[in-house]
Amino acid sequence: MKFISASIRRTGAALLVGLIALAGMASAQTLHVSVNGTGSVQEVTSGAHSTYASGLTHPNGVAFGGDGLLYVSQSISGSYQSVISQVSSGGVVSTFATGFMNPLGLAFDGSGNLFVADYTEHTIFKVTSAGVVSSFATGLHSPFGVAFSPGGVLFVANRDNGTVSQVSSGGAVSLFASGFSEPNDLTFDTSGNLYVSNFASGNISKVTSGGVVSTFATGLGASILGIDYDSVSGSLFVAYQGGNSILEVSSGGAVSTFASGIAGGPQYLAVASSAVPEPSTYAAIAGAAGLGFAAWRRRSSRAAK
Repeated sequence: MKFISASIRRTGAALLVGLIALAGMASAQTLHVSVNGTGSVQEVTSGAHSTYASGLTHPNGVAFGGDGLLYVSQSISGSYQSVISQVSSGGVVSTFATGFMNPLGLAFDGSGNLFVADYTEHTIFKVTSAGVVSSFATGLHSPFGVAFSPGGVLFVANRDNGTVSQVSSGGAVSLFASGFSEPNDLTFDTSGNLYVSNFASGNISKVTSGGVVSTFATGLGASILGIDYDSVSGSLFVAYQGGNSILEVSSGGAVSTFASGIAGGPQYLAVASSAVPEPSTYAAIAGAAGLGFAAWRRRSSRAAK
């Protein structure tokens, strides 16, 4: 019976370690924030920030690709000299796509294509995984932010006319919602609600899938820019350019400071793709637990004979 008891303790300990690791992964909130004034991307974890990539020229939109790498839009002076860069996990920057005028917001679809909002061109460009650029949707009104709904539909924040457009898979543009105050960026929660950062008013708007607009959070301060949703905590994270900080907005709309002292003006941000464990991670731990339990049963059965 002592052997069985020790086995139980070892199995329980292994499971506890796995669960603690999972809990740590689930609670860690890591953001990547573009900082225009310093030409860098800052990594922000639990409020502390450090330089993730440097030497960039006016970095704006940031987004994680399906490959786990970070992509950053850079606005470089000169006709069609702006680029989309790829940043390795070690912070090494390389050129992914070229030929843009003033690229801002970025969003990936489920097939690995990158969509780029070009403010000056009033156009959404599509970039394949191989870096091939084509015009996807035109006739927008100074597009800043882009986001895909959980259903895979592209939405665009039109800053100059205070609207959000919906873009079909064929590139057709239609009005989805209006009445915003210089909308800058967009993000969706897991229920399909759209959130809009209003640069001029410092408010966050919430838009239902039916296009009904309401105020979700107020008092964030004028000049809020990028916004992203964290499915682990249920919070929104907002780049507050005017306050050199990152704000966190709870699921109930309460606003708090997540990180401060980010000098240079934080622009856009992205919740790290690794913040949420992949289903395979859960499966691996569950599988390990199952094997441990099976081994214990075999040992206990032999001990009982």
